[in-house]
Amino acid sequence: MCIRDRESIAAGEKELDKLRGQLKEAPGDDWEKLANMAREEQTLTKKVDAMLVEWAKLSEEVQ
Repeated sequence: MCIRDRESIAAGEKELDKLRGQLKEAPGDDWEKLANMAREEQTLTKKVDAMLVEWAKLSEEVQ
């Protein structure tokens, strides 16, 4: 995995932190917006997790 991929993971983790902060602070009166934010957070979590798994596999192959 190259530096660009590590930067992508870092950027994804940063965006996740931002989304999770917004979810914690979101008012509960706009359920549609809250549901969309939660869906976006779940999608990004899966993407970052997949990148981390791939990175771990590639690091094992190098060793």
